[in-house]
Amino acid sequence: MKNYSNKVALPEHILISAIRYCLGRMTFVVPNTVDATLECWNSLSTKAKKLIYKSIKNAESKYGGLGASIDKDKWYKIIIKYESENSPLIKENLF
Repeated sequence: MKNYSNKVALPEHILISAIRYCLGRMTFVVPNTVDATLECWNSLSTKAKKLIYKSIKNAESKYGGLGASIDKDKWYKIIIKYESENSPLIKENLF
């Protein structure tokens, strides 16, 4: 993602809307949206993180994919991030 010097704080619902708009599309905006999401990940509420994760997983199962293969790779960065934070094995230091 291009590093813009002016950062803008957005309400979580705007970010979630952008993510849902991008899901399944083959567009340049997918990598930008994923990068922006990961950049502010630690500031998001648990509820927002879960909603983002579920939106991605639902789109994948409902539409049989997440767009182009390069886009799928990007979306999986969010999936892996969420699952690593929410795995019982990791939480209990068993992994």
